[in-house]
Amino acid sequence: MSWKKVGLILAAIVAVHAVVLFRILPKERKSPVETPPAKTENEVSVPKEDEVKPPAPPPSEPPPEPAPAMKRLAPWDYRGQGVLPADIAKHSARARSGILVDLESRKVLWSKDPRRPVAVASLTKLMTALLVAEKMHHDRNWRWNTPLKVSKNVVNVERSCVLGMKEGEYYAVGELMQSMIINSHNDSAVMLAENVSGSVEEFVRAMNRRGGELGMTGLNFNSPNGLPQGKKRINSFASAEDISHICEALIQYSKVMELCTMRSAQLHTGKKVYSHNNLLLGPTKRQPKRRPVPGIIGFKTGFTNAAGCCLAFGVKRNGRTVIGCVTGFPSALDRDNFCREIIEWAYRKKP
Repeated sequence: MSWKKVGLILAAIVAVHAVVLFRILPKERKSPVETPPAKTENEVSVPKEDEVKPPAPPPSEPPPEPAPAMKRLAPWDYRGQGVLPADIAKHSARARSGILVDLESRKVLWSKDPRRPVAVASLTKLMTALLVAEKMHHDRNWRWNTPLKVSKNVVNVERSCVLGMKEGEYYAVGELMQSMIINSHNDSAVMLAENVSGSVEEFVRAMNRRGGELGMTGLNFNSPNGLPQGKKRINSFASAEDISHICEALIQYSKVMELCTMRSAQLHTGKKVYSHNNLLLGPTKRQPKRRPVPGIIGFKTGFTNAAGCCLAFGVKRNGRTVIGCVTGFPSALDRDNFCREIIEWAYRKKP
């Protein structure tokens, strides 16, 4: 092959490459958008603040409650009350007020100033629990595992028996109910109130309005938790009869009643809450003979200096249910001993 032919072949090859480059390079120049580099294996996408979804901690979702909201409650029958044995009657003198009723017959078995409005401390939380239970029954967006965000108002609740939540944290409705009913945490009650009604003030109005709808005459709540309010330390008031009717309304909500009988519960944070209700609890070093009351179904304790030691309780044995409430005892031991005695007395009586 001559050198002339070799030169022609090389010239043809160069011409072909030039045409190819001419067609490719302009297309690359026309694209003004840079392609982002591919993510490496260890890179993590950080969501924007408004894209972060709240957690949904336990408890898990139970089946819907079958019970409707109750209308006006039938009054208790005060006719034919029993006479307490002398030793039990002596202990009843330490109570400010109280009532014991047979739920099925609606007969009052014993009472002491049952319609007298008195400070009831954390027994106030029973009405808070009722409004929460009723909201869950009627609002599909409110369930036991619905997460709620802690507000500044919740964090600023008086540091007296509080869960100690931090602003911006999330807790499920069921956890707040555990905290409020089992351990009587005051900030949990406020957080539930805010989320049920939009504000504590509106929730308190709903508490008193609901009590009136149910036929209660002696209540005047000023908080969702029973803590004294304002510089004058004004208390929430209710009668023993009012509290017993709130308990009657709560009985239809099985999940709430389950919480009322729990000795402890663990929240998603790992923190445990413990019950103060000695009628649920077993022996201790200080009280080695203490045993749980057979058939106890709830409800809860209450204490402030103004209210004294209060207790609402329910017991079911052999198909018969009794509900009671006592207020104003000077000590928890006096209160608990009297309640144990009057419960046993009630079940010795014929219905």
